[in-house]
Amino acid sequence: MKNGIDVSYAQGRIDWNKVKTDFVYIKCNEGINFKDKMVNDNAVGAHLAKIPFGFYHFVTLNKVDVIADACTEAADFCNNLDMLPGYHPDLIPVLDIEQENKLNISPANIELWINTFANEMKKRGHKLMLYSYTPYLNANLPKEHSLGILPLWIAQYTKNAEPVLPFGWHDYKMWQYSNEGKIDGINTNVDLNKSKL
Repeated sequence: MKNGIDVSYAQGRIDWNKVKTDFVYIKCNEGINFKDKMVNDNAVGAHLAKIPFGFYHFVTLNKVDVIADACTEAADFCNNLDMLPGYHPDLIPVLDIEQENKLNISPANIELWINTFANEMKKRGHKLMLYSYTPYLNANLPKEHSLGILPLWIAQYTKNAEPVLPFGWHDYKMWQYSNEGKIDGINTNVDLNKSKL
């Protein structure tokens, strides 16, 4: 498996000349009209350092009207991807869903939200990988859901040899196994990942 990291504005300014990793995922945006302030710098830095990279979108679950909300967030993600520096990402885009469900949206409607987002991305020519935690997905999706066709990036910090998967998935493509990584060129802790991609 390949070893990689994921970064956002929380890592501050990164010295990409010192970073040694097989790949990096970069936060692009969050919800609607919130673009990560370091996304351009991180994309340029990873590209110049010849590190394969991709982008992720952090979900905010803003509205009870899940179809409109998912369509708006997907459009915002795609628009931001289109406006990034002219370096094409190497890795599949990611939907990061982990925010507390404060609106008490039903499991069926959260499934609908994710499917709607994925379909909007597909219309614009993008595949999609889903990032989350097993307890979150098990609590917020129907036990019998249709999302197992999406590649899964699972976050689980454990000493076990493999993560425990959520209902509906039989495998994962990526595993975020630590949030306490130390990497040359980055002054803060950083998430560490293993990838089968």
